Amino acid sequence: MIIKLPVKFDKQITIIYIDGTVEEANIFPSNKGLQKCEFKEKINGYDARTYRVTNLVGYNGDEFIKLCPKCGEKLSETRFGYSGRNSGGRRDQSQCNTCRSRYN
Repeated sequence: MIIKLPVKFDKQITIIYIDGTVEEANIFPSNKGLQKCEFKEKINGYDARTYRVTNLVGYNGDEFIKLCPKCGEKLSETRFGYSGRNSGGRRDQSQCNTCRSRYN
């Protein structure tokens, strides 16, 4: 896992768990712990190291799932990298590695 738990979201969101239960939270893991889930909407926030994380849409039981805004694919967080910028700390890339490699 690249993103370090817990993750504090920019706002409160709806978390929909695989067992069908739903909860509102502004942090993950929340009351139900590390269970597979989807977030009702794409969300950004900060991980335990205060690194910026973007485009989170769920958790697969092992790592976060992110939405690439370019290709629209929902992929594991390891399919994204970190920005090389050093402006106030590390930040994850919003586009997946495949889309970033096509950038011209």
